[in-house]
Amino acid sequence: MKVYATLPKLHVTSKGTEKSKEIYVISLASDLHGKSNHRPQVVGASNQTLSRLTPGVKSAMEFFAVAVSNVFPRISPKQPLSLTGDGIVLYPPTDPGGMIALHFVIVESDKGKRDVGGFLENLFGDDSVKGLLKEASKATTLAGSIPSNLLSSLFGAATSVVPAVLKANKDDLLFSHSHSGVDFNGYGGSTEGTTYDIGNNRAGCTLAIWSRECG
Repeated sequence: MKVYATLPKLHVTSKGTEKSKEIYVISLASDLHGKSNHRPQVVGASNQTLSRLTPGVKSAMEFFAVAVSNVFPRISPKQPLSLTGDGIVLYPPTDPGGMIALHFVIVESDKGKRDVGGFLENLFGDDSVKGLLKEASKATTLAGSIPSNLLSSLFGAATSVVPAVLKANKDDLLFSHSHSGVDFNGYGGSTEGTTYDIGNNRAGCTLAIWSRECG
């Protein structure tokens, strides 16, 4: 079964003092394939291409599909972010191998031009994350796929570090959301696309997930 996840809609509210904001999205996704090059690159018209990554980040991305959107400037409640079609791609059409974990954040960029490579380097360089990455590397070398409990620990460690890394990068986290799914419930998606309207008093979005049998 292949799964595809996107954000076709995104908005901010009037909460805060700034009349307009520069908004972008970062997401982390992983699955039971573990250390693998099976995942296609996360690309889309609204996605930023990741380049010039350090060896440590490239190694970590053997376990994660990382998506970063373009920066959308001057976004306000009266001037919503304009997206059509699939919008921002979070997880490319891929077989998750039995379980998928997805976490994304809507961020206000206060730094101007942010350093995505530096953000990822600090995220995956955190001691707790780095230690679990080593465990995952050993486990997948022996078994080929990552054990589900180790995936949960690694993913939980990585997502828990995100707020602190964003703060150090002088960016404000407006909203965060996690989604998980397993094969027997279609990974939370459907062939027609299952949508979830989610958000808080600062920002919100529509998460869309498709799942389809391979073949």
